Amino acid sequence: MKRRIIARLLAVIFAVAAIVVSCSSGEPDSSPPPMLPPITVTASPTASAAPTATKSAKPTKPTTTATTTSSVVMVDPVGEPIQVEVVARSGKLLVSAPLSASTPRADEEFVPPRGEANWWAAPGWPRPGVKSAYRSVIAGHVSAYGEPDVFHGLLEAREGDTVRVLYDSDTVVTFVVDKANIDVGKLSVVQDPRFDWVWESPKGAPSRVVSLFTCNPDAPHVKGSSTRNIVVQAT
Repeated sequence: MKRRIIARLLAVIFAVAAIVVSCSSGEPDSSPPPMLPPITVTASPTASAAPTATKSAKPTKPTTTATTTSSVVMVDPVGEPIQVEVVARSGKLLVSAPLSASTPRADEEFVPPRGEANWWAAPGWPRPGVKSAYRSVIAGHVSAYGEPDVFHGLLEAREGDTVRVLYDSDTVVTFVVDKANIDVGKLSVVQDPRFDWVWESPKGAPSRVVSLFTCNPDAPHVKGSSTRNIVVQAT
């Protein structure tokens, strides 16, 4: 019953918002657990692909990068997330991006700016590393102004790679990628029950899981926006 209600609400949202996770090459178009937000990662003019997601995720551009000397925690972190990194098993740094919070706009879209990643901070959604029945959601652009952007390297992520989120308390939360390079349609990811794992834990069991979104630059584009997303999930 709950699923049907959410599905109907999402149908209404998307009839208006049109795109859940949006990547654009032109001007941006793009509590009990909230409605799945239209996380729309749209790009600035001439951006070839920008990310988006949809679910019911404060901005500061930190320059601090995560380091292995900070304390790694298995309890809920204190403070605000300021940096996200993805490191391949080989040691190659795939992603290193400033991270700030994004809350719903009037149109409920999630639109990270180019040059940084955003986590979905709408009511009911957890900060990365906080134990919850719902996933932490982080999105970033794959490219902007024709150049690779902060989540371009996310396309190379594979199972077993490491995701690190650094907090302003100098705490690092570490995850291991267990699902990588998952190609999903922007509407399917919020409407198809097969993709519930992107947003919530099976049977509502609390866990610390992060879902990272960017656009699929190789997917068909409509009005400058990619029609599909790439999702990486880490536990």
